[in-house]
Amino acid sequence: MIDVIDHDHFGYDAQAGDAMRGAFDWEMYYKRIPIPPELQQADPSEPFR
Repeated sequence: MIDVIDHDHFGYDAQAGDAMRGAFDWEMYYKRIPIPPELQQADPSEPFR
């Protein structure tokens, strides 16, 4: 999980929404990818593949 540190005041900003996974593209931008429903757990604190 990648969260954000604000560049103006160095405050911590958690990512909004449900659990997501992601990857960096070739330009080093992080892209969030939703977890498909068949891989989601009933308890959102459980790990996913």
